[in-house]
Amino acid sequence: MISLDLGIYEGEYRDGMRHGKGRFTTASRESYEGDWVDGKEEGFGIFVHENGDKYEGTFIGGVMQGKGKYIWTNGEIYTGDFVNGKPEGKGKMAYLTHKVYEGDWKDGKECGKGVIKYPNGGIYEGDILDGKKHGTGYYIWYLLSHYQLGRIRSLITDRGWKTCRMGKVYSRTRRKRFS
Repeated sequence: MISLDLGIYEGEYRDGMRHGKGRFTTASRESYEGDWVDGKEEGFGIFVHENGDKYEGTFIGGVMQGKGKYIWTNGEIYTGDFVNGKPEGKGKMAYLTHKVYEGDWKDGKECGKGVIKYPNGGIYEGDILDGKKHGTGYYIWYLLSHYQLGRIRSLITDRGWKTCRMGKVYSRTRRKRFS
């Protein structure tokens, strides 16, 4: 929930309460501009934290809820669903490291099915648990150098699909199956 207690409100009122369109700014420079219903942030709005982080999206009862975009001052951006003020449902996160995750979120964490695109061109598609590859998925990389991921026991051949000693399947396009 947003805490906007003391500050300046400019906007519409109904029955002595903030209602309609309005902007509220606190002494610490936090601000909310958008829709108000019965004194609470409700509908579309933009909230700016005192540290400069910004949320643009829907609010219900003063809480980030529904579709929205959260922009951190360090440049990271999350776009997607929010539940009780946290990412939950479907969403996309662009990290400062240039890694991009798109997929399921639970309680503010990457969790479920998703796709991770790495700055080196690698792509992981599959199961994610608490922000980490977990379960079944595929990793595709396009680098010419040889390196290992998971339990790779031998390199990929140029003859197409290959099953290695561990029972893992690889293709000549360098697609690795995790299990």
